[in-house]
Amino acid sequence: MSGEYARTEYARRGLIRLTPRVGVGALVVTQAADVLTTVVALRFVSGLKEANVVAAAAIGALGPIVGLTLVSVVAVGTLVVVTERGVAVVRDLGDGDGLRDGDGSRDGDGSHDEEESRVLVGVVRLVGYGPMTALNLIVAFHNTALIGTVCCPG
Repeated sequence: MSGEYARTEYARRGLIRLTPRVGVGALVVTQAADVLTTVVALRFVSGLKEANVVAAAAIGALGPIVGLTLVSVVAVGTLVVVTERGVAVVRDLGDGDGLRDGDGSRDGDGSHDEEESRVLVGVVRLVGYGPMTALNLIVAFHNTALIGTVCCPG
């Protein structure tokens, strides 16, 4: 499959286009699952302590619901600002700073085309939102397993 065809196919099928709505939505939903399962686990699993020292301090000062919510809002907000700023930088770079094409050559004006820009924006969002979204899922599943040991031992 040629590089040009692959890029066109990815763009046409939407495999690379990750919109802010999708990235932020996935992040918020998984963060909410993390907070909810953490609050329930802290309530029902004896001897359980929050592993994140910042979240533990917030829980100690504000209680589990308010503390975890505050830490989550700050974390998600910061991640969204940083990621979308990265998207803006990639778009600005596409306006003629001399980025190289996939084959190592430069476009006549030194910019990348609209399709390349969409792909790069998708990659920035995937790198920005993906790891924290995945971590939130892992923590939520882990918390659910801990809760399951109390609800359904053995």
